[in-house]
Amino acid sequence: MNVFLKSGIALFVGIFMSGMAIFVGTQALSPAAEQSNAPLIDYGAE
Repeated sequence: MNVFLKSGIALFVGIFMSGMAIFVGTQALSPAAEQSNAPLIDYGAE
């Protein structure tokens, strides 16, 4: 059970980190991302 729990957490963290990397990468290409971080937070919350 502990092995499945650790692997599950590792998998979730890996997907989350890669998702954030792609999200931040796409936002960095837009000029709005340079103005403030508010649009990133609002869009991410939704």
